[in-house]
Amino acid sequence: MNTRASTGERIWQAALTLFARQGFAGTSTRDIAVASGLTQGSLYHYMGSKDDLLEQVMFGAMTGLVNAARELSRATGGDPVPTLAGLVQLHVAVHARHRMEAMVVDREVAQLGPANQRRITAMRDEYEDLWRETIVRGIEAGRFAVADPRLATLALLGMCTEVATWYRPRGRMSEDVIGLRFVQMSLGLLRATDAGGGEVDAEQVSVGDIAPYLAIYEERGGHGMVGAKATARAGS
Repeated sequence: MNTRASTGERIWQAALTLFARQGFAGTSTRDIAVASGLTQGSLYHYMGSKDDLLEQVMFGAMTGLVNAARELSRATGGDPVPTLAGLVQLHVAVHARHRMEAMVVDREVAQLGPANQRRITAMRDEYEDLWRETIVRGIEAGRFAVADPRLATLALLGMCTEVATWYRPRGRMSEDVIGLRFVQMSLGLLRATDAGGGEVDAEQVSVGDIAPYLAIYEERGGHGMVGAKATARAGS
């Protein structure tokens, strides 16, 4: 077992938890050291500055989310109904399984430096565009009936993002069940219909197993990129 690497992972997880619970600005390096069971001096062996850590978390999560969403859209052939269903399932799964990271990414963009703010904002815009373009295709194909695709996109993303604030693994519904329920509500908001104009069943249009796309996310987000940085620093 690589003790140095595991210590690095513990530091990163402690930092994420503190950032999520008390905010980036309200978290000091001393707080991170205490939560990790280390001295401040030894902390710097495993991490750069607090700002570097936030940038790594943000960039890793957004890279993973965009990559996973792109692959999902390719896998569904661009068909707007299953693509939208899959995007909802993916977003819910990420925000349920990686709650602390999701809350940091969703809330702390303003704490980044100007250059990193622009980079992360551009990635967020790209991700949002994947949703909006899917809704536009659905409208053009007569499968969705909403007047404002951008407003619908913001409404759906807001609903799915909020999962991170209330989901609990031991709650009454699993993340998979919540994902399907959210798909049904999303299709209702969009007034989705099947090719024959009938009501759409969420289970029939869902992507089924979201795990492959969640795995794509976790290659860069889900502590993946940050964990790799910790391991590299620990081995230096």
